Amino acid sequence: MPATPKATLFVSKYSDLRKSMRSKEHILYCDCASCDFLAREEKERIIGALEGSGLPCSLVADLCRLCADGDERLREWAGHEKLFVVACYPRAVQWLFHAGGVELDPSRVEFFNVRQEDGIARLLERLVSGSSGEKGCTEFESSGDWVPWFPVIDESRCTNCQKCLEFCLFGTYALSSEGRIQVEKPRACKTNCPACARICPQKAIIFPKHDSAPINGAPATDDPECEQIGIDHARLFQGDIYKKIKERGKRKRFSKDAPAEGEMAGLREQLGIPPDVLAGLSPDEIAHVRKRLKEDGEDALEDEGEGNLGG
Repeated sequence: MPATPKATLFVSKYSDLRKSMRSKEHILYCDCASCDFLAREEKERIIGALEGSGLPCSLVADLCRLCADGDERLREWAGHEKLFVVACYPRAVQWLFHAGGVELDPSRVEFFNVRQEDGIARLLERLVSGSSGEKGCTEFESSGDWVPWFPVIDESRCTNCQKCLEFCLFGTYALSSEGRIQVEKPRACKTNCPACARICPQKAIIFPKHDSAPINGAPATDDPECEQIGIDHARLFQGDIYKKIKERGKRKRFSKDAPAEGEMAGLREQLGIPPDVLAGLSPDEIAHVRKRLKEDGEDALEDEGEGNLGG
């Protein structure tokens, strides 16, 4: 029986080693099907590169949906020795997995943020350099008509002040058995409404599909727009600050009268509440919004008034 050439043995062992390495690595790609961050042509270019990379790859229509449902595949993906996540901002992905009951090990995960051009360029460069020409992608389709828009809590920033729980009208938040704030009913949240993130004093609430930083998961401390998230109560409740403080005790605290048009405009502008959501609020819900905002606003205005009077 003829001997196998050493060169052939070397190639065979190299091929086996490469397959072994690939079995320990995995690519997770989120298409974010309900949003248009990327043109379809760009998405197809990325998917084509993923399919030709030779690495096992899972293409999901929307990672937010899987995390909201606590999909069992999250744990499988997180268990790989090396996971490449092609999605949005790393902070959003990390806390999405956490919301789904799975922790990502930062030392074993590499993120490629397709919402930033350098993330796409870095991804394509890596895929081309490691391409084997093999196909290894599996596509998972999500079902249902629900647009997975819901808040994700950055636990590293949350102080459990519970302002989101007190403010939310739709039962999205609840307290855990340990008394910690949590998103209990993600499907109760209203699509495109980021109001709770606007009122969070720690910028701990993320909506991965939102346009603006840091609500979209961009770094909450380094982003130049970070300080523009809070509410300007003086603008929201227009008028004489000191007059409002003086009349604080005279108001009917639970009045169900509809807000003035300027106040409604303030809610739309500063909290980002979509017009259709505002239009659909019941009198009780409107009263709740006014009560919570006025209590927070009056405290802020009173502090400002005392500062001005003392100066």
